[in-house]
This record gives sequence, C-alpha cells and structure tokens, in this order.
Amino acid sequence: MSKKKRISKEKISQEKASLLDKISLKNGYIFSAVFILFTLLIFYKPYVFDKLEPAGADRIASIGQTHQITEYQKKSGDRVLWNPNIFCGVPTYHRLSNKTFHVDKLISWLNPLLDWRVGWLLLGATGIFCLILYLGFPWYFALIGTVAFLFLPHFQALIIVGHNVKVRAIMALPWVVLGFVYFVNKLNLFSLLIFVLAFSLQLRTQHYQIIFYALLAMLAIGILKIIEWIKNKESGKILKSLGLFVVGLIIAVFMSAQPLFVTHEYTPYSTRGGNAIELQESKLGQAEVKKSGGVTFEYATQWSVSLKELTTLISPRFLGGTSSEIYNGKSVPQFRGKQLPTYWGNMPFTQSSEYMGILVVILVFTGNLV
Repeated sequence: MSKKKRISKEKISQEKASLLDKISLKNGYIFSAVFILFTLLIFYKPYVFDKLEPAGADRIASIGQTHQITEYQKKSGDRVLWNPNIFCGVPTYHRLSNKTFHVDKLISWLNPLLDWRVGWLLLGATGIFCLILYLGFPWYFALIGTVAFLFLPHFQALIIVGHNVKVRAIMALPWVVLGFVYFVNKLNLFSLLIFVLAFSLQLRTQHYQIIFYALLAMLAIGILKIIEWIKNKESGKILKSLGLFVVGLIIAVFMSAQPLFVTHEYTPYSTRGGNAIELQESKLGQAEVKKSGGVTFEYATQWSVSLKELTTLISPRFLGGTSSEIYNGKSVPQFRGKQLPTYWGNMPFTQSSEYMGILVVILVFTGNLV
C-alpha cells in the first residue's frame, strides 16, 4: 500500500514538474518573444511612444558639446570633422557612422518606428535567450534569465545617464559569448562566421572597455576548452581553434575598420595614448610643459568596481546612494527638498549602483546549490 502511495506521489510530482515542458517549443518561443517585446514597450513607453529623451548628465553634456556643429551641418550640408569647442579642438570624424551594412544599421533604420534603445535591448534579449537555450536549459529558464538580464537596475541607469555606447556594447556581449562558445564546440566555418558577425558588431560600438571584458570572457572559455581537449586527448583541436580564431579576429577587425583605424590614428595624441602633455607650474611660477606616459592607474580605475562597491550588488544603499539626491525624509526638516550628497564609496561620484536585484542573486545562489 505504501509503495503504491509513493509511486502515485512521484507520478503527481512528475506531472507538475513537466507542466511547462508540455508546452511546445514553438509556443514557448512565441510566448517569450511576445512577453519580452510587450514588457520593453511598456517599460520604455516614454521613449517609444512619447518620443522623450532622458535628462542624464552625459546626455545633456553631449548635446552641449555637439549643438554648434550639428546646427552647422544642418545649414551647410557639410559633415563636420573637427569640433573647436572642446579643449583646443578635437576630431569628430571617428564618430562617422559606419557605411558597411551590419545589424547596427538595421537597428538605426528601425529607429523611427522602434526607439533605438529598445532595438538594442531586443538584440541583447535575443542573444541571452539563445545563449541560455544553447547551454541546455529549457525555454522558460531562458525567459527568466533574459528578463533578469534586461532589467538589471544598472542598465537602466546607464540609459538614463546617457552611456549609450556602453549599452550597445553590453547588448552585443551575449552574442559574442554565444558565438565563441558555439565556435569552440563546432570548429567549422559556419560557427566561425557567427562569431565574426557578433564580435565585429561589438567592435563597431567603439566601447573598448566592454570589448576588453569580452576578450577576458573568451580567454576564460578558451582555457577551459583547451583543458577539456587535453583531457580527452584531442590536442590537435588546439592548433585548429587558434588558427581559425586568428582568422576570425582579422576578419572582424576589417569589418570594423572605419571606427577602429580612425580611432587608432588620433590615439597617440590623446591622454590615453601614452603621449600626454601636462602643464605644470615651476618653482618660478611659470608654466612648464612636461610629457607623461599617459593617464595614471588611479585615473584609469576611478570608476572601477572595488571590493567595497561589490556590496551594492545585493544592497543598493550600502554605500549611501547616488552623489546627489533630493532629501524627502522627516528626520531633518531643514534639508527637505534639497539636493544632498548621499554617496560615500570610492568613486569620485556616481549616478547609480551595481545592484543586481535581490531575487536574481537568490536565484543564482539557489541554482548553484541545486
């Protein structure tokens, strides 16, 4: 009798567990696509339907920096290659849109119908969804992971502040990882093509910090795959993969030649190119020109995430908040309605935290334990 009860309980639990699995893959994919698109359209309604723009600091600064040359271009019809209003003048030709057709061109063409931010977010959503599926998880896990990725609070802050290039590079990242994982698993020309398309798209965003992170991810994945090949006595695949990878990198670079090569052209004259010129006051009170080796390590890592900043992954207010917030509390009435500095972390200032969402963190730890 007890054995029958045990069997019936196991049968019921299996039926409950397979409820979502009974939904066909086609219907699951359709539901996921509709749900993600609908959620993005609702969440970003001010941009898509109301045609509003965020008033973040970088966004406003960008308008201020480019207003004069934009107006000149409208009147003259000529493309401005130099902006005289920043420092002593800086080139702008590296920001010329790439004429070679790619996915980013398609997104820009859809901008009048679908705001470019939603277009790039959809691209990132598709990439992370396909990546999770490729790793062997069911469609509903892929949907949960995609929603968690899309609506990370830090990404929303990037959009509001105006870090548009960084958003584009991050949304291309899932495709780069997927393309590389698929490539090292298959080692054929089709898998190489997928990787080249993904990585060249990210290169065209010109956000080299995120590109560097993508290379680190590829390095980690590649090392694990090499260890696996050595264990399985398939060392021949190492040379084959390295050869194809180098070919893929060369093709990706040439597909992104316009932004890459023109940026490289003026890099030696920038503070980040290792040929910076500094003005220092001498003992006699006169200005002295001194060449330096570029920006210092401290300058380059001012906004890097320190160990202390990692606490904001699970507690967004652990280091206070942002650098400037309106106080609406009741404890100190004289400060009500005033802007106050509420951040005490390591960065010079910040307009967001690295918060991932406590639910996402719980799911990550639970998934690792299970």
